[in-house]
Amino acid sequence: MFVGNCVALPNGIRLISGRDMITGTSPTGLVRFKCIAYSNENSGGFSGEYGSDLVTAAASCGSIVIPGGQTGVKYYLDLDAHMPPCWDGVNLDSANHRSHMADTLKVNGVGEFCPKTHPNLIPTYEAQVLYPIDSTLNQTGTWAANQQTWYLSSDRMPGMAIMRPGTTFHFDILDAGNQAIKKIWTDNCIDLMLNCSAGVLGDGTGLTPDPNIIQTQHAKTPRPKMTMEAAHGTIHGPM
Repeated sequence: MFVGNCVALPNGIRLISGRDMITGTSPTGLVRFKCIAYSNENSGGFSGEYGSDLVTAAASCGSIVIPGGQTGVKYYLDLDAHMPPCWDGVNLDSANHRSHMADTLKVNGVGEFCPKTHPNLIPTYEAQVLYPIDSTLNQTGTWAANQQTWYLSSDRMPGMAIMRPGTTFHFDILDAGNQAIKKIWTDNCIDLMLNCSAGVLGDGTGLTPDPNIIQTQHAKTPRPKMTMEAAHGTIHGPM
């Protein structure tokens, strides 16, 4: 359970969440990977252990136990990234695009509390991406800079040392949403805790990227799409 002064997503807020490009650490937000096996009989999948990078996550594929009789088994690499949920209540941005945000803290091992320096709990974004695994992914759990395996585009940037695969993933958020539409989303999807999947806003309307589309899925009336985030770290196979 998160504990804090709950407020709406601030208009115009900007931040970077996830890994630092130089150190590979996550000063704010959460980035983790795991291997998932899906079958025709189990759409929920069988999961390996979470790892901090592609190397450890890929190695967990071999430890997944799949019950006998399962057919059509396919393996995927799952990326799970969360932005930090606590805001200082003052700044929409900061010099490093991180300091005005903070992660929650546990008190005596219990709860998820916003720190006193960042007392405001705001709606957060989660990015989840599934990459189908093939033979080009090294699953041994070992890695060397010259190894042929998967990596993020940001793991191998010009002028920088080659980083361990997956340790540079981060995503930027720039709130450019229509304020009136954001209020509808906040009032219904957040405050009333309605299920707002597929871009619906909880009031019979929904988001769409094209104003000429007659309707969106499960929505009677379309509204302009709200652009909120951009992710960095496209996965590449061996080169």
